[in-house]
Amino acid sequence: MRRTFVATAFALAAVALGACPMDDDPTTSPDGHVAADGGGSADSATRGSTLTVEGTSGREPADLTCIGQRTRPSAAGNDVTLQLPVISFGQRDAQGKPVTVTAAEVHVFSDNQIGADTDCSSGSCQKATLDSASGTFRFTVKDKAWFSYRVVAASSAGPPIITTLEHNVAPPQQGDSEWFNVILVPVLDGFVAASKTTRVAGSAVLAGRLVDCQGRAVSGAELRLYDAAGARVDAAGSARVVYFNDAGTAPDAARVDTNADGRYAAANIAIASGRYRVELWGRRDDKTASERVACEEVELFADAMTNLRARPLRKDAPDSCTK
Repeated sequence: MRRTFVATAFALAAVALGACPMDDDPTTSPDGHVAADGGGSADSATRGSTLTVEGTSGREPADLTCIGQRTRPSAAGNDVTLQLPVISFGQRDAQGKPVTVTAAEVHVFSDNQIGADTDCSSGSCQKATLDSASGTFRFTVKDKAWFSYRVVAASSAGPPIITTLEHNVAPPQQGDSEWFNVILVPVLDGFVAASKTTRVAGSAVLAGRLVDCQGRAVSGAELRLYDAAGARVDAAGSARVVYFNDAGTAPDAARVDTNADGRYAAANIAIASGRYRVELWGRRDDKTASERVACEEVELFADAMTNLRARPLRKDAPDSCTK
């Protein structure tokens, strides 16, 4: 059975560096949540902010009851054909609407494994087809399984696109407002400059947001990033962690954790072999120790930005998340 629908993109209000709300599926979070050190700092028991979300009556504790309970979606399911626009992060037109990009190629990986090739020649890669009438890109995936995607420039004549990728994307459901993310070179350089540094050629950028068990954005979380050897890289060399202001529109050098939109980023990450481990840490309340509440592995590529929506630690998290 195959379903087809077009998801529109005009609910972009608070998109910050890379984070696309492409999912409400119960997923991504490892088991045991009191921090296995994994290279973390010695004061991990006392560091971290209280994790909160916007509730019906203001800020309230994040729902983390699903930690260690959920698993990634099954690859089984029916084919669903989707049409999504490519949205240029950080840009709006004269009417205040998000700017769409059609001079791009969208590569979709139905097995959720982004290939190292740049021409979509790997077995699981499909090139999404541009529908010029709607300005959206059409592709087919399983309706219950995660997929990954990569957006690249279609030609040198188009806008200066930074290759943009996203892991663990759940297919949107009918009526959802979803899109592919892409970031242009001047926009990324502007964000990096606002964080008091300059972008290093050949380095990678990581961006995303943290959500709780109900899919609500979580504030107060600290990003920690490790390479395949287990070395902490977000505080080493030229790598720089970036958090955002309350409006989600610009980096905030004074912030040390995610804002109300759950946004986080890291720039100038030196590329090493293997996958990187992304962890988010924080405290459930002001009486408990800081703990690892989300953990996933991602692939990072030189001169590219990788997006990851971090969800509470899942039962079948990557092995590195349980060490």
